[in-house]
Amino acid sequence: MKSKKIWIMTMFPEYFTPLKEYGVLGSALRNERGDGTGEFEVIPVSIADFNPKGFKGVDSSPFGGGVGMIMRADILKEVLVEGIIKPGNYNLDKIKSELHIVCPAPRGKVWCHDEAVKFANNHLDFSNTKDIVFICGRYEGIDERFLEHY
Repeated sequence: MKSKKIWIMTMFPEYFTPLKEYGVLGSALRNERGDGTGEFEVIPVSIADFNPKGFKGVDSSPFGGGVGMIMRADILKEVLVEGIIKPGNYNLDKIKSELHIVCPAPRGKVWCHDEAVKFANNHLDFSNTKDIVFICGRYEGIDERFLEHY
């Protein structure tokens, strides 16, 4: 059975290593049950690896002004295309039918038990062929142009 890929765009990919190594979640990600129900593959992708300046310059002032710094749309696009779409053999023209892209943010729905169950039923079931991409924001947020497009 095909594994379900869970891509994580992050500034800190090393934070996700323990998820795969310890506890109940680690056992599930390693498919230790071996019951043929498929497996999950968690793939952290370092945002800094797709910026010539590394960590420096992944953020910028908001387009149109405002307080704080936001993650740049061009860098995030580079991460998505070069770090996920190409290595995952996804079709850029069919990205919305192949990937479910999630951006956890304070302005979204409150993550509670009911939302977790809905998400799992809709997106973690192996009958759903879409893989998942989580965008881990930083600073004041993510450039809205990237969010609107992807």
